[in-house]
Amino acid sequence: MNIPLCSWTIGMGLCLVVVVQGETVMAQASRPIDEMRGNCDHYALDVQTELAAMAGAPRNLTALTERGAAPPISPNRQTLLVTLHHREAVTLVATPKLSSPNAGLVALSVPEDGLYRISAGAAVWIEVAHGQARVEPTQFEMQTGCATLFKTIQYRLKKGVGYWIELSGNMTDVTLLLSSETR
Repeated sequence: MNIPLCSWTIGMGLCLVVVVQGETVMAQASRPIDEMRGNCDHYALDVQTELAAMAGAPRNLTALTERGAAPPISPNRQTLLVTLHHREAVTLVATPKLSSPNAGLVALSVPEDGLYRISAGAAVWIEVAHGQARVEPTQFEMQTGCATLFKTIQYRLKKGVGYWIELSGNMTDVTLLLSSETR
C-alpha cells in the first residue's frame, strides 16, 4: 500500500520523486489550470488513441453502490457509458473534493503491472482505491474545451490487485475509457 508522505505544489514542468515503502513513485506536476481550458488539440499528453476510442460506440455499464462481488473491468480501449446513482446510496472510500449529487463504483483489474489511464468524457471526479487507501495518480491532465475527452488520469497499477474506481459527478451517465500506457 502506498501512503503519501506529504503534498507539495510544484511549478510547471517539475517532477517529484518520492520513495514510499521501498517503491519509487513519480508524480508529474499538473500544468496550470489556464493551460487546461483548451480543446482536444491542447493536450500535452499523447491522447490520440483515447480520442479515437472514445469516438466509438460505448458499452453500457451500471455502477455499483457498494463494493461486493462484481466482475472487474479491464483496460481494453472499449468506451464505457457508466450510469451513476444518487450519492447518498453509494459508499465511497475516498471523499471527493467536490460535492456532487451522483456517484458510483466500478471494479477494476489490470492484466500486468504498469501505467494505466482512466479517461472521462465529462467533468467527473475519479479516484482509484485499493482496500481503504486511495491510489495516488502519477499524471493528470484535462482540457475543458474538448467535448470528447475532458480529462485523463494515469495510475501505476499492479496485476492481481483488486481496485475500485470511485466516480462522483453532476451527471447520471459518464463516458469512461481505460487504456494501458504499455501500448
